Amino acid sequence: HTGAETAAAACLQAMPPATEACNTLVCPTKEVLWGPWGECDVMCGNGTQKAEALCYSAYGGIPFNPLAMAFCEAEDLTPRQRFCNTEPCDEFRWGTHDWG
Repeated sequence: HTGAETAAAACLQAMPPATEACNTLVCPTKEVLWGPWGECDVMCGNGTQKAEALCYSAYGGIPFNPLAMAFCEAEDLTPRQRFCNTEPCDEFRWGTHDWG
């Protein structure tokens, strides 16, 4: 109890660990998610619609916080595209018929 140093063999308790864990929280990762599909750019005749990339920080793969896109700059952030309104455009014309 005097605070004096002595040989380890003289101590009755187990020696405390020489190292201690620190910074044990999981570090966030970044996730690129895709927003909703936008409107088709045409009413008929092979249009396209886009979905924009969104950058999020995530814990365990679960996104929770939007980030500036600069944080995800290494990812492929090109908007996704898909075809829409692929049916051909019908052409309507006025016409006349014989009276019957």
